[in-house]
Amino acid sequence: MWTLAVCLALAACSAERSPPEPAGADAPNSVQWFDGALEAAFEQARAQNKPVLVYWGAVWCPYCEALKNTVFTRKDFIERSRAVIPVYLDGDLPQAQKWGVQFKVVGYPTLILFSPDGSEIARVAGGMDLEQYASILDRTLADERPIATVIAQVLDLDAQPSAADCRRLAYHAWGLVEESDSELEKRASALMVAAQRCGTVDDTAALRLSLLYLEARLGIESGAIRDGEAPSPGLRDAVIALRPVLRDDSQVSATLDVLVSLDSALYTVVSGLGEPFAAGFLRDWTDALTRAARDTRYGESDRVLALAMALQAQQRLSPERKIDPTLAESVRQQVQAALASKRDAGARADIVNAARIVYSTLGDDDTLYDLLLAELPASPTPYYYMPTLAAIEERRGHPEKAIEWLAKAFAATPTPGARVRWGLRYVQGLIRLTPEDTAAIERAALEVAGAILERDAQLPPDPQRAKRLTDALAKWATTPERKAVVAAVERRLAT
Repeated sequence: MWTLAVCLALAACSAERSPPEPAGADAPNSVQWFDGALEAAFEQARAQNKPVLVYWGAVWCPYCEALKNTVFTRKDFIERSRAVIPVYLDGDLPQAQKWGVQFKVVGYPTLILFSPDGSEIARVAGGMDLEQYASILDRTLADERPIATVIAQVLDLDAQPSAADCRRLAYHAWGLVEESDSELEKRASALMVAAQRCGTVDDTAALRLSLLYLEARLGIESGAIRDGEAPSPGLRDAVIALRPVLRDDSQVSATLDVLVSLDSALYTVVSGLGEPFAAGFLRDWTDALTRAARDTRYGESDRVLALAMALQAQQRLSPERKIDPTLAESVRQQVQAALASKRDAGARADIVNAARIVYSTLGDDDTLYDLLLAELPASPTPYYYMPTLAAIEERRGHPEKAIEWLAKAFAATPTPGARVRWGLRYVQGLIRLTPEDTAAIERAALEVAGAILERDAQLPPDPQRAKRLTDALAKWATTPERKAVVAAVERRLAT
């Protein structure tokens, strides 16, 4: 899973949306998604003594489309899915976000395998080697102990860890769970110890666990690093240890999903290790990711995203802070070849999104704008692309057109949770681009407040959503007229 993929607006399952693949006996060559509520799925699981596989996704999430079209269509995954009760939760619909809150889900796509009694067995992210999804099901169906039990066993200094346990930890989606700062610190420490202990029984598991430790460490320290603080010795050592991995194709292939999820604070740490190290790291990093982009064990959009990471490293680490023209042209050709492939609108979304990130990194606003504009008519979720179109118009110096795109996106977003997300962007855009248009800001802010109330009526209230709206307005409210808008919005939220 790529870090830019994390989508926080979870909601729920309902008959209003179809599962990602057909359900029922008339679809023997697809995953047979359970037709009913999650409570009913657990009842059936207890009756049949089967685990429950819950998939959280959203119709606008391109990474979910990638998972649907590269994993859920694989014969090996479909066969393993017969041993579980698979349930699809559409994160934009009423009632499912309560499950996201209960199970601490923070991003799409997320798959969680539960025992019939509701204990979490395994959590899986997108973006992995496509063969690993069936293998993960094999391992967890053979041993249905909760993941908490598995990690306790691996960390038990009085017992030798097993290769199977180490693999379960190494392919668990640790980053897709809501954690406090102290919990994240504990996880980082546990992953470091697990990597050391698993090194005696499974090299690949130990390698993945060491990179998962690096991912967690970057997550803990990224804010402080961006504020100019020095990285911890543990983080510096983990970054230094990454270089030999980049030179080994087999190790890169085994860990590509983790590599592309590393926070960009990585580049700041690399720069701090000195110019010789940074130059060598950039060379190894770029070579590793461009080679990995040809690895067909990963989905096509994941390979394009690896190229985007290579481009971003060039911008951050090259002496001129510029992308090598030869690399840029090679990436363009691979992106264009991917876009030229025939796909339906849903399957195409993940490729378009990967191309969006590449063209944004290249600073090619014209190509990106034309691409997204051409995608709008056929896209089932055109509002997903509209904020990018707005950002381009803003960079072009066209504030009216930028606001128009933000307004269209907000108007086209169909569900309360998503309307809050896109509505906040609209209000923030109005404040930034047309701060004197008090009437427009008030109208938009009251609409967003209404979406927040509608969302909170269906799900556990989330004060942070209202706070983001009122905080944005408070910074803008420098006159009595503007302060009156803030008061009106606060009254609306209090109803």
